[in-house]
Amino acid sequence: MRRIKLNWQCCDLNKRCRLVASNQFQYIPDDLFGVYVIWEFITPHSKNIIRVGQGNIKERLCSHKDDSQIVGDSNMPRFLYVAYAKVDEEYVDGVEAFLGHALDPNIGKRFPNADMIEVNFPVLG
Repeated sequence: MRRIKLNWQCCDLNKRCRLVASNQFQYIPDDLFGVYVIWEFITPHSKNIIRVGQGNIKERLCSHKDDSQIVGDSNMPRFLYVAYAKVDEEYVDGVEAFLGHALDPNIGKRFPNADMIEVNFPVLG
């Protein structure tokens, strides 16, 4: 299996980015293409992987931040965070397939039918 080391990014110095914060995507370049992981912080030792995806990072995250299936409703909001990494288009299907199978997210369980490319995982702080 091919292996690639990703440089995971976040929106703040704590290695995480609140999905529902008002200015959370201002530092993400408009043309950044790659993969992302959305997770729910439960305790320092317990995380709930919500979604793994790929594409234009800013566009995809903007579409998810208003999705009640992902963020919950206003009466019961989730503490959601995001990590993302640039991945070349030729490798992104294999990387997403690996992350999806390894992290087993709650939402969006259909992943590309591609040879998996192993990557390092983001630090889910």
